[in-house]
Amino acid sequence: MKHSSFYLTFLTILFIFPLLLWSESTSNEKKIEILIPDGSSGDSDWGKDFLQFEDLDLLGDASEENSKNLFEKAKENFLQSVDRFRKTNELMNLKRKEFDSLSFEADRYEWQKKVAAKILKEQLPET
Repeated sequence: MKHSSFYLTFLTILFIFPLLLWSESTSNEKKIEILIPDGSSGDSDWGKDFLQFEDLDLLGDASEENSKNLFEKAKENFLQSVDRFRKTNELMNLKRKEFDSLSFEADRYEWQKKVAAKILKEQLPET
């Protein structure tokens, strides 16, 4: 007797559960209809007051003349950058030559140079 009541309860739940799910889905559809009116009701102004479409300017001024002007500006900026690099490089080489031409007190005589080189060689580990 216990088994038959279990099966009866199980079958009842099995049939009622899909009906509950189906009834919930229909109520959701009604909510969607309310949110998005179709304009069938007389007092609805859906679709009557429309805004004019405008062309969107997605690319900006993408004309050939504007592209040429931008290319010329980029070319000028590039040439200025290269010119600054060359001037800086020349200035660096000039300062390097100036520094190399300086004679330090320790390098005045040949024997001082030899002693400094020997000391430096002793301090550096051989590889």
